[in-house]
Amino acid sequence: MIIFGRLLEMVRRDGAAALVRVHAVRGSAPRDVGACMAVRPDGAFHGTIGGGSLEWEALADARAALADGRGPARFRDYALGPDLGQCCGGRAVIGVETFDARDEEALATLAAAERNGTFAVECALDIDGRVMRAILSSEKGAEEGQEIKR
Repeated sequence: MIIFGRLLEMVRRDGAAALVRVHAVRGSAPRDVGACMAVRPDGAFHGTIGGGSLEWEALADARAALADGRGPARFRDYALGPDLGQCCGGRAVIGVETFDARDEEALATLAAAERNGTFAVECALDIDGRVMRAILSSEKGAEEGQEIKR
C-alpha cells in the first residue's frame, strides 16, 4: 500500500493529513500490525484497519487530532469486544499521527523510498511526542526486526 505518497498528496492538497496505524494486536483482530489509513481533514480516507467499530473510532480520533492541529502522536488501546462490540475479541493499539506542510520534506523522502519498493523504517518518539523515522536498508531492518514497509 502506498501510504506516505498518499499522505504527501493530502498535505499538499488539503494542508494536513493523519496516519492511522495498527501498532499492536493481542488475540484476534480485524487486521495485523502495520495496517494503516491516510485520513484527510474532511474525513475521507485511503486504506483500512479492518472496518467496523474500530475503524469508525479510529477515524473519529484522526479527525479530532487533525482539528487540534499538528501535534504529538496519540495511541489508544481497544478491547475489541467489550469496548467496541466487535466479535474479534482481541485487543488493538491504534496510533494516530498528524502531518502538515512542515512535514512535506520527510513525507517526500518516505514516499520516494516507498516507490522504490520494500524498505525498513526505524521509528522513535521525539521530545514533543512526534514519530521520527529513519530509513534503513531492507536487509538490515529485517535482521533487526524493524518495521518493514511494502
